[in-house]
Amino acid sequence: MLIVIDPSKAAGQSFAERSQELVRQMHAVGLKRLPGDRRHQQRERSQHAGIAIPVEQLQQLRALAQD
Repeated sequence: MLIVIDPSKAAGQSFAERSQELVRQMHAVGLKRLPGDRRHQQRERSQHAGIAIPVEQLQQLRALAQD
């Protein structure tokens, strides 16, 4: 699927409202996931829980921070 947005039609809040309505309509017709959904969900999880990295990598980062 490809969504094309005409920037000249973007009129502040009304553009945001129209975009949200488009998303609601897409979900209403059965689309379970939209482009970017997984990225947004992962970002939210990372903001709440942090980013898991291996202990060895954390040690390397701490060593670099001390230099």
